[in-house]
Amino acid sequence: MYLFMDGFDQYAPAGTTGDKVQQYLQANGYEVRNASAATFSIIDGRQTANNAVIPGQRALRFTITQSSSVNASLSRSFSSEANKMVIGFAMRATGERMRTVRVENIVDVDWDRETGKLKVGDVLGASVLILNAWYYHELVIDWEAGTVEVWTNNERQLTVPTPPTKATNYTVTWGQTGNATGTGVQDLDDFTLIDSSNGKIVDRVGPQDVFFRPPTADVKTEWSIVDAGKITNHYEVAAQLLPGDNGKPYLQSNVAGAIDQFRSNAALPNNNEIYAVAVNAYARKGDLDDRSLGIVLQTGDTPTETEVKLTESFKYYQVTHEAPPSGGTWNQNMVESTEFGIVTR
Repeated sequence: MYLFMDGFDQYAPAGTTGDKVQQYLQANGYEVRNASAATFSIIDGRQTANNAVIPGQRALRFTITQSSSVNASLSRSFSSEANKMVIGFAMRATGERMRTVRVENIVDVDWDRETGKLKVGDVLGASVLILNAWYYHELVIDWEAGTVEVWTNNERQLTVPTPPTKATNYTVTWGQTGNATGTGVQDLDDFTLIDSSNGKIVDRVGPQDVFFRPPTADVKTEWSIVDAGKITNHYEVAAQLLPGDNGKPYLQSNVAGAIDQFRSNAALPNNNEIYAVAVNAYARKGDLDDRSLGIVLQTGDTPTETEVKLTESFKYYQVTHEAPPSGGTWNQNMVESTEFGIVTR
């Protein structure tokens, strides 16, 4: 099942640094350490067209100083009872080779300086990886087979055994914790989580792009814009980066069943296979009573709604769909014509 995706596109403009980025990552369930203007920033992402970064696609950068104990790192914890867990992400590194990723108490993937290969313990990967190039890594943790496989750009690099006791709680960590072994930069993009529980996608699929499609047109506008200034289009509020920041307008509704629904004219860059579509909302409730938000996705005349419980603090909520509400499989035309929105519940 396709559990989660994050292209780090929806948080802040490229050039945003430190604790300004940290607050949004934490609102999306990450743990952030030592975020400062010197260690942590949003940059242009890895998706390109005609040798240029596609506008709106962003990535996360860690700047690392050797022997420093205050380097930035990022973790995400999640749970799965499934026998197989796949953790995918894109990474580009400059400066020096150093640890690529850690799944706490399961596997620690280093990047060996002498050989240029990935390394777990004494086991070396199959290929030499170069600096200043994007690679898509997949960690396949298979409890039934008792193996952890590390794949890079669709090539299996190495296989090591799993710990003897099956995990159901996972924490994946990027960046450097403790004293860093080198000086350089690590860029992170296109993070995905898949497990083998019931669903269409139950195993690794190879390199992926998480493509960001912000709303660009209103379909229904039953919520209100607060602190609107000169803004009259609801989609402009919904598409904001740095949402909820000082002076930013926001959407609000106290009417049960009120819906704001949008379209996006952002074209997908190609007609590759589409594994899943996710809708993200950044929201909170304004009182102590139980409040829910309906997150809507509609293809054709068929909508589907998933309710999430709101808290008093801003959080990101993601609902992921492996298949369109109207049935069948995703394709480029269907994604580009999809409507999505929010309902007061």
